[in-house]
Amino acid sequence: MRAFNLQTSKYINSSTKNRSVWVDVLRKVCHTHGIFEPSFDLKKMTLSEIEHAALCPFRFGSLLTTKRPSSIKPLATRLLDNNDETVVDIHLIPGGRFLLTQTDELKVDLWDLGYSPASVIKHLPIASLEPETAVEPDPIISSPIFSLFKTFDLVLGRVPTSLSVSNNICAFQCGRDLTLWDYMADLAVSWKTRFNTINITFSSGCILTYGGRGFDTWVPPELREYPKGGTSPLPTETVSPAPNFNYASCGIDDVFNDGEVIVPHTAWPRGAGRADIINIFLETDKGPMLDSYVVQQLYGVDEPVVVPRFGASIKLSSLDLDDDLPCKDPQEPGRFAGTWFIQPYHTNANDVYVLVTNSANLKENEAVRLSIDAELFTLCPMSGRLCTMDSMGDHIRVLDFIVPN
Repeated sequence: MRAFNLQTSKYINSSTKNRSVWVDVLRKVCHTHGIFEPSFDLKKMTLSEIEHAALCPFRFGSLLTTKRPSSIKPLATRLLDNNDETVVDIHLIPGGRFLLTQTDELKVDLWDLGYSPASVIKHLPIASLEPETAVEPDPIISSPIFSLFKTFDLVLGRVPTSLSVSNNICAFQCGRDLTLWDYMADLAVSWKTRFNTINITFSSGCILTYGGRGFDTWVPPELREYPKGGTSPLPTETVSPAPNFNYASCGIDDVFNDGEVIVPHTAWPRGAGRADIINIFLETDKGPMLDSYVVQQLYGVDEPVVVPRFGASIKLSSLDLDDDLPCKDPQEPGRFAGTWFIQPYHTNANDVYVLVTNSANLKENEAVRLSIDAELFTLCPMSGRLCTMDSMGDHIRVLDFIVPN
């Protein structure tokens, strides 16, 4: 028996040093976490780099929860020079390697931060997009470029008030007309909503539109050919909303205005087999609140069902934040890191916190501070990487909380 155990241990130990095993593990992690798999150049990465990338989501979740820290500090910090341009928005592509920045002149730059905290950040972006062109980047080719892909012409005078993108579908609203446009197939459909929408999100095959009292769920009709050139409006379909819901934080007479209901957009998939979670930040008379819901497809029911996830709203100021600070507009959707759901948010003191929820125990929540003095931020929980910009706007800080062993 002892000889058998020794042979088994030797086999397991050798398997953990097998490159093909770790490549398979990393690909599965990308699939289950919604990571942009081309972030990792598997042919050039070392075994330790592949192992580090595969374990990052689990190590970051463990870091946030094992000792229940009130704050954590990065283990590596790098600086990205913004070349004296005024950056107004930053966004990490899931995987943490590629960063998109937008300037006040609507220029978009794509940066390669590397998949290792030791990577040297190049002084120039790998691709840039001027405002007069549209986006179709490929950051993996040797000389990435942005090129015009498709155009949707609006009727003169109609300006979208809400917009959201998920996979190859763009949703936008003009007045009460909600339009879905599949820019890959160049098909579209439009219908009238019950109210002017504050936010739009995609969830479990349905569209959610958010108003002053609550939100509607819509099962969209089939997309079809539409009039081109913007000479005539898209014909509207007759669509009735699936169930509509009041906000859990909303009293019977409460009505929220634009800017008081914030729903972080989820443009990238969260990963296969993951719960479809919607977090809604509301500015109420009681202070900033977080309502959390999960969208479920029940057996035998054609339409998705939205149910409160925590059973009640969370008062953000009750989560032991320093100085009991309120919340600013969230800039990032929540994502999974291992079994933990990580929802970043911003305080009025420009501190960056994450609300960490155990997916096995939905009422177990912890607030952890990641950074201070961050006018802008973007977080990739799957890589343990946070990018921030202070109020001076001189440079972007690239903070890594997980480094290779």
